[in-house]
Amino acid sequence: ANVVVAGVDETGEGVELQGEIEDIAVGDTQSLTLDLAAGNYVLICNIVEEEGGEHEAHYAEGMRVAFTVE
Repeated sequence: ANVVVAGVDETGEGVELQGEIEDIAVGDTQSLTLDLAAGNYVLICNIVEEEGGEHEAHYAEGMRVAFTVE
């Protein structure tokens, strides 16, 4: 897997970034339209927060969803 201490390695083997939205505030909504080929994809939050000397990766906390384009 491409999970590292800081989050997901976006340059890792098998990872191909299709697009991103950065820093969406809590309660805010943004949209992104992509022209995706048929295949399997994963939408992730790659934010990592440091609190009390510990790192909390949103990806590791479950902020991800897999989906298929047919």
